[in-house]
Amino acid sequence: SPVDMARKAGELAIKRWIGTKRPRSIQYRQIIGLILIAVLVFGASTQFIGFFFLPPQVKVSVGEPLQIPLALPQVLTDFFSLKIKSVEGTKGVLTLEGNEVKQGFDLKGLPVAECPGTVDLELRLFGFIPLKKMVVTVASPVKVVPGGHSIGVFLRQGVQVIDLAPIRDETGQEHCPGKNAGLQTGDVLLSVNDVAIMDELDLARAVNQAGQDGKAVKLLIEREGEQAELTIEPIFCLDTKRYRIGLLVKDGSAGVGTLTFYNPESRVYGALGHVIVDVRSNQEIKIKNGRVVSASVQGIQPGRKGQPGEKIGVIESESLYGSIDKNCKFGIFGILSKEIPNSLYPEPIPVAWQNQVHKGQAEMLTVINGKEIESFTVEVEKIMTNQSDGKGMVIRVVDPRLLELTGGIIQGMSGSPLIQDGRLIGAVTHVFVNDPARGYAILAEYMLTETLQIPQQISSVRNFSLTDFFVI
Repeated sequence: SPVDMARKAGELAIKRWIGTKRPRSIQYRQIIGLILIAVLVFGASTQFIGFFFLPPQVKVSVGEPLQIPLALPQVLTDFFSLKIKSVEGTKGVLTLEGNEVKQGFDLKGLPVAECPGTVDLELRLFGFIPLKKMVVTVASPVKVVPGGHSIGVFLRQGVQVIDLAPIRDETGQEHCPGKNAGLQTGDVLLSVNDVAIMDELDLARAVNQAGQDGKAVKLLIEREGEQAELTIEPIFCLDTKRYRIGLLVKDGSAGVGTLTFYNPESRVYGALGHVIVDVRSNQEIKIKNGRVVSASVQGIQPGRKGQPGEKIGVIESESLYGSIDKNCKFGIFGILSKEIPNSLYPEPIPVAWQNQVHKGQAEMLTVINGKEIESFTVEVEKIMTNQSDGKGMVIRVVDPRLLELTGGIIQGMSGSPLIQDGRLIGAVTHVFVNDPARGYAILAEYMLTETLQIPQQISSVRNFSLTDFFVI
């Protein structure tokens, strides 16, 4: 290898140099030359290239050894060491053979994370040449119950404008009062004439009553986090025989997805791995109320190039798994009303930190028939730890049976947990339209962090039905 060749050449050159007397200035130049040759040869090696990809931050759980992802041949290991610059937390964050690591350590032995804290390390060459800094965070291990269950998702988002439609008056002329007043798709309607509205029927009644009373409609709306008031004159609609303002609105959404995990102690769960958006406006749904329920898979529409497949699911709307308290780019989160067993993983497993995820084989848990959770083999092809939008990994389905049944990743698999080395590493989020065997996945650490922000009590959950849309 290049490293072995450099070592042998260096040893021979040093022996020759030692046996020859030269002026001191020439000796210094030759020493510098030997070092430069060694650096150039080592710089061409894969080990040196890998050095530049050392993560600036590493996370490890209490009780686990600190793995430094630096692949070096044994002959070079002695030249490198790690110096402790500072420690935050209690003493003894890292120990080696039972003793506290205070100053630093070489690469021959792996220290163990003893207690929570943060350690600033500096990789050094020859003990004094600084090369790279690294922050090691030691955290208490977090264990969760993996999901894989098919779930029905009901979201009540408030009354949201999904389209603006013209109204025919009694003379046959068309009017667009909502559009003319400045309403836009995605606007959430909060109140009519200072009276709060909860659903589409509240809005329809309030608008019709205002028209019958000869009054304008004063709307309080929310748009991109800001509130505003608009005034609209209702018009009597020839087709519906009631007063309208020219809107198509919707107060909720429903769909099928997959549970990713839940904490057995708090029953806080995470699912889907990506945000739920309105299919018409393509905007994030701001939820006011939501629930997850049981669902079963009754059929599979296989995917093929250019046309994603899907699970054909049946939602059991009368059942209740729990609340939905948050809808964000990392998925949906809430509190389960009860524990949901997983026959494949009856006991909790640890959540992998980003630096513990690696390329190679993993398993995916999902349902393809009824309610039975099954395990399928996938391959982690690429890891992008700086991507927090549900695309932190590229995975490929390699399981022959799953490829035959589904063609790969299909709609309804969003949230299907991925397990590697006995740890939860992430969840499926997207399919590549032109290559359904491949897709994106979110790293589990992002979803885990989000669960820490969920209130530790279940929110009030009401049963409600959902319509496609309602004309106002």
